[in-house]
Amino acid sequence: MEEHPEPPENTPRNEDKKTPRILPHIKPRSQPQSAPVEITADNVEKHIHRKEQRGKLKLPNGDVYDITIPAPDEDDIEWAKESFTEDADWRLKQASMAIIDGNLWRLQFLLAVNQQQEGFLDINGFGDKDNDYTLLGHTTLEDDRTDFAALLLSYGADLEIGGSPRWNRTKTRKYTPVGGAVENDQLEILELLLNNGAQFYKEDFEAADHPATKAYLVARFEDLDDGTDVRNLNSPAKHNSKWALLDDFTIAKTSTLPGKMRLTKIFNFLSQEIEKVTEMLEADGDVKNVSHSPLQSFDDVAHKEEIKQAHAKLLEKGGTPEAIETYTRSSNTYSARGNRPSS
Repeated sequence: MEEHPEPPENTPRNEDKKTPRILPHIKPRSQPQSAPVEITADNVEKHIHRKEQRGKLKLPNGDVYDITIPAPDEDDIEWAKESFTEDADWRLKQASMAIIDGNLWRLQFLLAVNQQQEGFLDINGFGDKDNDYTLLGHTTLEDDRTDFAALLLSYGADLEIGGSPRWNRTKTRKYTPVGGAVENDQLEILELLLNNGAQFYKEDFEAADHPATKAYLVARFEDLDDGTDVRNLNSPAKHNSKWALLDDFTIAKTSTLPGKMRLTKIFNFLSQEIEKVTEMLEADGDVKNVSHSPLQSFDDVAHKEEIKQAHAKLLEKGGTPEAIETYTRSSNTYSARGNRPSS
């Protein structure tokens, strides 16, 4: 069996003396030396961690990515037991469906078991919604799937595979994860892929249609129009973020991105909604164009860690969380004062 990278560590909410039941990929900080329990058909129900897990993923470029794995429901538990009785093709289809349906727990479960039992899941297999895309490519077909892409990358998903062999499109870059992110205007996933070493060619740029995506790519790859032969243009890029308190219940995160673009996410803990504002800037910094995305409920956000981060910034900058009794994240209710699960 091939060796796998060290799994990320979990950040528990309290220091229990008893080792919590865990999935193989999430290890508690309090027990860093303990070997993860091997999940099998006989013990899967006993050893599944039934509470939300917060952990850190180590990405291929060395960055650490904060992630929250939601708690499974009873249907998830029954599904997990069934996964051991089915074949690899069934599990690949289920992994694809988990991405499309937004079920991060199921994807993490399949990846975690595969880390222990090689062949349990083909991590680079072609998904079900569009069989020209691998599982990583499938994260570009739906909005708000950055956590899914980061999870797959942390387990070693290939950045370059694209084009289902059954259609003989293996040489068409349109179907690589980067190609999917460009074509489907998934800017956050695109940046995640590029920052972790995905190749980018002029051919990929041809699929760009959304102004923000095109502006980002033009700024990141200065050689797009230099007339050189086709070659990988990718190089690392970073962007900075700043937080600002807007009122007692609202905080904004503003990020300046390549391409003379500014993205602001406004977190309103009274209405429990996020608004995204994208600004295209002139060379002198003046705003040229502004676009507003539809309001998004906290419940519909897959990357719950960002809400937790925003709430911590609200507290830090003097917001008034006492006026908010609770806010809801992925069907679990949390105290606004301390982000602790309510009993």
